[in-house]
Amino acid sequence: MASVLQLSALLACVVATAAEASVTLRGAADASGRPPLTNMTLPLAAVDCPKTHGDKSQMDVCFTKAGCAWTAASGCRDWNAAKFCSFSGADNRADCEKVEIYHGVSTKDKPCTWYPGMFYGACSSDSK
Repeated sequence: MASVLQLSALLACVVATAAEASVTLRGAADASGRPPLTNMTLPLAAVDCPKTHGDKSQMDVCFTKAGCAWTAASGCRDWNAAKFCSFSGADNRADCEKVEIYHGVSTKDKPCTWYPGMFYGACSSDSK
């Protein structure tokens, strides 16, 4: 009987220690348990490019603003090549390599490369 009492006392001590450790792991004693408030707004674009909504007939409007480029998938943006490629919607090598980024009405390049992965790939660019 004495060994059962000793075992239950030991068990109570372990439970109390575990409870203290879990409070310590959660944070400071005065923490409310809620995540801290952070600014969740999206950063503003560096250049306010004209809205063309991917309409190729309005491509020349895009180039009236310095720093803007145009693609059929994303329209007129101030993005770099890697961002245009990743937002192109391409989910295979052939579609990725077809992405054309226009920097002027007749100036275009195809900088996108397909990077295969184990379960899926990614369309991106090493260009700046």
